[in-house]
Amino acid sequence: MKTVLIDFDGVLHSYTSGWQGKANIPDDPNPGAIKFLKELIADEEIEPVIWTSRVHWENNAELIEAENAVYVIKDWLAFHGLTSEEVNPLKITNNKPPAVMIIDDRAWQFVGLFPNTEAIRNFKPWKPGDRS
Repeated sequence: MKTVLIDFDGVLHSYTSGWQGKANIPDDPNPGAIKFLKELIADEEIEPVIWTSRVHWENNAELIEAENAVYVIKDWLAFHGLTSEEVNPLKITNNKPPAVMIIDDRAWQFVGLFPNTEAIRNFKPWKPGDRS
């Protein structure tokens, strides 16, 4: 099984409204996001894992909020077209399990060269409307 980590905010969720809290997901999916996720789920050799800081917690109060965020994300996915058979087994984590690929709007693809500090200071995450 090949694990693919997919960031939630900015990749699946368009995140055009910015951060509104762990359990508040106000925006629609990015175009093609649900279709893409359905294709991964249907592939018997791929395990999609949603990777998000929404489910990060450091104390008991945050744990309850993080656990609630898992349900809110799954409800959001169902509202936008995933069936319960597709949603229920989906793993949602803030940990980084071993994966063959990470899909994230806030990443630098390492190809043997490190970014310089100016590139890091000027880095901007992808957002809808940007060129691919």
